[in-house]
Amino acid sequence: MKADPTTHDVLCDVHFERMSPRRYRCQGLINERTFSVCDSEGCARHFAPSLGYIDMVDGKIDQTELVFRHCEKSSIHGKMSEAVVRVQDGVPVWECLYCLATEPHVKVDVRQIA
Repeated sequence: MKADPTTHDVLCDVHFERMSPRRYRCQGLINERTFSVCDSEGCARHFAPSLGYIDMVDGKIDQTELVFRHCEKSSIHGKMSEAVVRVQDGVPVWECLYCLATEPHVKVDVRQIA
């Protein structure tokens, strides 16, 4: 089964709000077609695993505010960027979406307490 990184929420690295998926028709060297996009008014943040966080204005990528964190868990995913997937105790948690998609689900033993 192929890992699907789109099954996890991505948060904006500026506002820490959930980003929405948006498809683009891209030309040139960009392989990405679907980006996570911040819906906050006036925010130009986009995220794609191969690009990291970037600003996109009028259909053009502005990499001056580029944030790219390499996945350190997997040599295969090392060329992909981690994303902010949640905020825990006020601190953003960065994870590789591909690693999250391929990690086995943790089984929890639930017992009723009398």
